[in-house]
Amino acid sequence: MKLNWVKLSEISDYLVIERIKKKFEEGKYEDMKKGLYLFYDYMKRVEKVNILNYLTNLMTYILLWKSENKFQIGEISNKIIREREEISYSYEIIPIVNKDLIKSLWKEAFDDAIENVEIKLGREILIKSIEWDEVFLEEYETEWYKKNYPNEKIKNIFENKKLFLA
Repeated sequence: MKLNWVKLSEISDYLVIERIKKKFEEGKYEDMKKGLYLFYDYMKRVEKVNILNYLTNLMTYILLWKSENKFQIGEISNKIIREREEISYSYEIIPIVNKDLIKSLWKEAFDDAIENVEIKLGREILIKSIEWDEVFLEEYETEWYKKNYPNEKIKNIFENKKLFLA
């Protein structure tokens, strides 16, 4: 019976890795290679979806901030920092996460963020675009928040990353 790598990958990542290992131990290198390529492609798709989610969330919080929405401003600031951290971390450790990938997801993330904000606010917002610097470099903190929650570590992360420089 021929192994169905696609079905197996739908069940469990662990099972795919176990099966790849077994194929290696059996010396069935062509089967192992098929499994590795399938798993590699799957993981690339997963990371792309993760980055899309982080970018959409990041844009959502920035649009909320810019839409003169004064509720939970400290919480929004904190969420902006956290989403930037997630993207930065992915950029550091995952080879496919780069500026080109983020740019390729930009419109979809922005459109989703607009929809999220309009649903949350219950009205249309006037913002029709968002720039790279607004998303990755601009600070979104109140003076009170800066004083009580200093984030030099976070600021340094983004100032030192090539990813965030347009």
